Amino acid sequence: MHAMKVARARTGKEMIAKFEGGQHGVHDYAQVSSILATQMGSVEHPQGVPDTLGIPHAAVEQVLTPSYRQPESLDKIRKHKGELAAVIE
Repeated sequence: MHAMKVARARTGKEMIAKFEGGQHGVHDYAQVSSILATQMGSVEHPQGVPDTLGIPHAAVEQVLTPSYRQPESLDKIRKHKGELAAVIE
């Protein structure tokens, strides 16, 4: 949570890229498409989904969700590089 806050403060950007399935805590932004999510998109084009009820839609919109080991993920990150505060596993 603090790493995301520092990245946002330093860059002035709000979006975080967090790889699908990554677990980074229990705050709203970390609970988007983590290992706990009950639904996910396709491997090539995952969609950010809240892990549980109660996660604000605004938090989900600020998390870009790439897949592990998919070339399309690098394209997705490059496409949004001007909007990203950080890329985390």
